[in-house]
Amino acid sequence: MIPLQTGDIILTHTHSWSDLLSMLRFRSWWTHAAMVYDPKKTVEMTNKNVRHLTIEKRYANKKIRVIRLRNLTIVDRVRLRVAARTLYHTKFDRLRLILPLLPQMRYNYYWCTSFIDLVYKKALGRTINVKWMMQSKKDYLEAIQADIIYDYRNK
Repeated sequence: MIPLQTGDIILTHTHSWSDLLSMLRFRSWWTHAAMVYDPKKTVEMTNKNVRHLTIEKRYANKKIRVIRLRNLTIVDRVRLRVAARTLYHTKFDRLRLILPLLPQMRYNYYWCTSFIDLVYKKALGRTINVKWMMQSKKDYLEAIQADIIYDYRNK
């Protein structure tokens, strides 16, 4: 696999109990999103809260896609790490799992996609709308200046 950098977005198709609901909510085959925290770890929203997970254990032999934003500087990557560290207190929004069309109403409760958007907004002042990335909107990826740098289908 290619070397990962802080800020890369990992999309995956997981096999958990919330798969079907995630697929319906995001209208996408991809069911989970995570952000690379350092070259060996991700920061992501799990079924309860934010956690660091080791990339090799979590994503070995799984169907993943890695998206990298162009023009991220080293300072931007450091800001992303600091922003992610300050958001460890956020929790998974189970209410929106049951009622997927419910808007974001509760403070500090997020989905995996909205958590990554929040990290980018806090660090760089802009959201990247990971939900649209999951829906594979190529025009959108070009608009935010992002590239798909790894896709399991292109092995």
